[in-house]
Amino acid sequence: MDTQKINLASITFFKFPPKNRFWIFKQIGRSKRLESKFDGTNFVRLMGTGAGFGFEILPDFSSYALLIHWTDLDAAENVEQHPTFRELADMSESHETHWMQCARVHGSWNGVNPFFPSAEYKGGPIITITRARISWKYMLSFLKAVKVTVKALQNTPGLIYTKGIGQTPLVEQATFSIWENAECMENYAYRTRHQEYLEVNQQWFQEELFGRFVPVELP
Repeated sequence: MDTQKINLASITFFKFPPKNRFWIFKQIGRSKRLESKFDGTNFVRLMGTGAGFGFEILPDFSSYALLIHWTDLDAAENVEQHPTFRELADMSESHETHWMQCARVHGSWNGVNPFFPSAEYKGGPIITITRARISWKYMLSFLKAVKVTVKALQNTPGLIYTKGIGQTPLVEQATFSIWENAECMENYAYRTRHQEYLEVNQQWFQEELFGRFVPVELP
């Protein structure tokens, strides 16, 4: 990242106190305007999070996530001073940002793929973002399957952290996960009931995206 033009993503998890939870809940409805407010980006999403483990239908009204794909290093480095980010941080009681570069991705998010591979995974921790838009026709079947796949996720070695994220409850489901290494992640993705459901039930999804990311630190 020695030039100003970059391929970099960040996700910030904000934790809000009870007195400010209604305020942040209202901001989700205005999240489509955020992309125009952040210079040096081509994708910005403010999302709610799930109260449970991985995909979860019950929301966590205390936690929200801001996912950004950056194209400019100066803008990324100064995000903490951005007025919109500063407002979210000031209203929250804590926040934590994860920085990452895409190593592999396929699929789309609202008709576009905001990420493109530019990093090489060479071992160590790996981050995944999995997002799906569920067809209402298959919603009940999907929710039944979620219980099985979440149980498998909870019992998978090598999972460091995971959190469900999304803009629309039930319909738009996503997960952000950090793994000790790619082998642990692949053991879950391709060698558990998770893979069985994906192979048999592709018709559940109107749209899906799966991305692998390498954790990085800003220079």
